Amino acid sequence: ITEKENIKAVVSTQSTGGVEDPMITASSKLAVAQKSSYFSEVQRDNIFLLGDMLSDLKMAGCAKHSELLSIGFANNAKDEESYQEHFDAVLGGNPGFDEINEILKKIVAE
Repeated sequence: ITEKENIKAVVSTQSTGGVEDPMITASSKLAVAQKSSYFSEVQRDNIFLLGDMLSDLKMAGCAKHSELLSIGFANNAKDEESYQEHFDAVLGGNPGFDEINEILKKIVAE
């Protein structure tokens, strides 16, 4: 099973009754990504990283890249200040993806 297939399995674990190792969770995704040959073989010019935890920023270190744009989802007000120090942009509350789509449209238009 590949990491991509395992992600699908985690999402559907309620209907399938289980997943195969390695189990990818919020706390294990970095370790799984670091062990994966996928990220060591891929070179990306640009990475668009979305995260709702500061530790999500570490995921960008798994792939070779030239540019990184990180957007943090601060799910509560107490996280916003800390997130603003680390992410390039921060969205508060539960904004959905309309704002993300608008940011992407502006980037593509340039």
